[in-house]
Amino acid sequence: MGTLTSALRDASNEPDDRDYVRKTKAAMIGAIHELDSTAIIKDTGWFNHSAMPDLVLSWPKRSEEREVYIRSSHEGIAAAHDIERLAGDVPVIIAVESGDETQREVTESALEQVGRSMTQPLVADAASFDTLTAPRDAPRASPLATAVSSHLLPSGHGLLTEDRADTITSPTPEVLESLEALLAPTAFRSVVAVAEIVAAATMKEGILSQIGPSAPFGPSEARDLLPWLLGGEVTNQSDEFWQAIADRTDLEVLESIADDLAGIDLTRICLRVLDRWSPRRGSLGLSIPHDRNYATNDGWFMEGSTLTRALGAVALRLASSGRRRTVQERGSFSSATWVAVRDALSTDVVLRSIVLRGLERNIRVGAEESADVKGDVDAIHASVEDQYYVGELEVAYGSREEDRRVRAVMGDRIVENLGSATMGDMLDVLANVVAYRGSIELEELADRSAHRHDLF
Repeated sequence: MGTLTSALRDASNEPDDRDYVRKTKAAMIGAIHELDSTAIIKDTGWFNHSAMPDLVLSWPKRSEEREVYIRSSHEGIAAAHDIERLAGDVPVIIAVESGDETQREVTESALEQVGRSMTQPLVADAASFDTLTAPRDAPRASPLATAVSSHLLPSGHGLLTEDRADTITSPTPEVLESLEALLAPTAFRSVVAVAEIVAAATMKEGILSQIGPSAPFGPSEARDLLPWLLGGEVTNQSDEFWQAIADRTDLEVLESIADDLAGIDLTRICLRVLDRWSPRRGSLGLSIPHDRNYATNDGWFMEGSTLTRALGAVALRLASSGRRRTVQERGSFSSATWVAVRDALSTDVVLRSIVLRGLERNIRVGAEESADVKGDVDAIHASVEDQYYVGELEVAYGSREEDRRVRAVMGDRIVENLGSATMGDMLDVLANVVAYRGSIELEELADRSAHRHDLF
């Protein structure tokens, strides 16, 4: 891909003004997307207007917008007094030409006159963009540089020159301190958190104390860190380190960055969150062949935006909501008999309610309190002559106060979290109850079976 500088140079050679504007904006939009793929870019239809922005940037799940003004040079910015006039809107001003040192000093002086850094626009040029988006030498370069550059457009302030951009691409602890004036406080804290985890990842064992409290990853930190951490470039293989990473990760964030996690084995995370994550829906279905080379067919990975555990011909899928197509109810008929389901239910799992479906009528058995109704269903089943099938059931784990209830729809092979059931609870129902014809052996559930009296 060509650089922004070369694309703007090509645009300047266009004899037609409309073609020049179109190519200039296209080059800027491409460079912004390369720097921050999450940015949503709106073309305002204006160009080089004194008061109307050329572009407007926004980001998913963020309320703020940021206006972008394209200018010919630092000299043009100074002549139009852009920094002083536009400071209240805190825009991004991008100069096509870098200019000389004297012109950049004039820009920096104007920024200082505006006041504290958080009220300053971000002033950059094409050369600084090219430096930030230049290919890294290593195939899996440290995510720290990406973390810094991804915060610049939403949160950057002050003057970004080519030299400063070059420093950002290989940040050191000393450079990180200087970034505090360039980034908004929340963005700076995010970059520092990434830096601390990268430092811990390069240790042989243990975890650095400065990582501190278990603050959850946002989408930005997760996108910067998880592909690198799980891609095999990490020195630290200690359980303490990986538990700290898992504690900072949640299912909704994984779903939001699913495209960035394509082909990456997530098992190291998933094995450590069985008793913490609380998915809302899950399903047992067929495994779908993929062209992507997943690290292991028996591990956890993102299939589209659904967390999936492939097991040969079948797959378990979990989602943070019921909106995923792969975990929606379809009203399929169940052929599961009570005898088959009864054998699949552990004696330590409480059966709260069940619906038996026959040809002419349905029978619902439930309890007002937390009593187990297995015995009641046994008695009813023995007293009726018609063949009844289990349509759905509700089971409970742990104490009543924990409210770990799971509903299973047997025909659709769907499970629904009715309270605060854990990922382990959901998998237990899928692998043993929904898969009643032959329980699925899961490494994740081995400890639960061995120590069930401690868990339930």
